[in-house]
Amino acid sequence: MSARHAGRRAGAGWAAGLLVLGLFVSALRADAQGYDLDKGQYLTPEQYKKLSKDEALEYCQKLSQEIDIENDNAAAANSQMADIDAEIKALQAQLAEAQGANQPLASSVADLEAKLKELQELPRSYTVVRDDWLIKIAKKERIYRDGHQWGRLYRANKDKIKNPNLIYPGQILVVPR
Repeated sequence: MSARHAGRRAGAGWAAGLLVLGLFVSALRADAQGYDLDKGQYLTPEQYKKLSKDEALEYCQKLSQEIDIENDNAAAANSQMADIDAEIKALQAQLAEAQGANQPLASSVADLEAKLKELQELPRSYTVVRDDWLIKIAKKERIYRDGHQWGRLYRANKDKIKNPNLIYPGQILVVPR
């Protein structure tokens, strides 16, 4: 190897060493200026003005790379949003279908609840008044609404009624439901 060739080689090594040293000093200076793009820390306008031309170019390149990454993230998020919106619409359609299918059932439940409330409000006992007889009591709106049900009253009150044709005012009869 010639001395000239060796000198060039040594010069190239020196240049590479200076470049690495320059990057290291630049990194130290950036840390001293208080920013780390990987951590979301940026230079203030005053700090940016203090950078050399090469440092400013490197800073802008890093910002450009970060913008590209954020744009990619936004595009991916938008793509996911479209998928999520489609899934939400499908679930809403299923919900509407289920609600529609349950409408007759909900109506039946509401009817049964109303009937149950009505039944719960009906009397469980009846106090005999003058001129009452079992058929007349059974026909009453709040009892059975049906005179043919007098036998239910009689069977439920056999301990109080010896003869179904003889009931007395003031007797308290159980009204079975």
